Amino acid sequence: MLDLLAKTLSQVVVTFTHTWPYLLLSVLVAATLKVHVEPARLRAWLARHQRASVVGAIGLAVLTPLCSCGTMALVLAMLVTAMPWAPIVAFMVASPLTSPGQLLFTAGLFGWPFAGFHFGVAIVLGFVGAAVAAVLESQGWLANQMRLARPTLAPIAGGSGAYRGAKGEVSSAAPVRGYDVDVLHLDS
Repeated sequence: MLDLLAKTLSQVVVTFTHTWPYLLLSVLVAATLKVHVEPARLRAWLARHQRASVVGAIGLAVLTPLCSCGTMALVLAMLVTAMPWAPIVAFMVASPLTSPGQLLFTAGLFGWPFAGFHFGVAIVLGFVGAAVAAVLESQGWLANQMRLARPTLAPIAGGSGAYRGAKGEVSSAAPVRGYDVDVLHLDS
């Protein structure tokens, strides 16, 4: 058992010594993207170029070193926009499956044929997810799904009849679903 552990650790060290320049490059690219690419600008580009947005979303997904939790944070940010479903699903599927660092680690551990196959499958699955989302959206099955609704007023505990809005404002007017409610501020 200790022999297996020692052999595994030595292989990890050998792999790291061969791939550290690429990993460093991946970290620098990721940091540059994080600093210089604005999420609002990316959203606007994807919305303007809906046909190319799937390719862009998959390209961004495989070029960024995001794990599942990082991917979901970005997907949630995309959901609050009016972006079509196809690029959102394409990014959500392809991003956690591969990244530049993961590609290099896979190549170091299993060889380039396997790493290339894994990378290609992640891209293909992104396109399949986008196609399914596009069909579902065109049929109306994704209408109003997971889009954040306008905030409504919620009752304040204690039965006072007052309501607190999303920004903390207090009102004595009951919320009416689907309509804007004039908020009367109560002085305490």
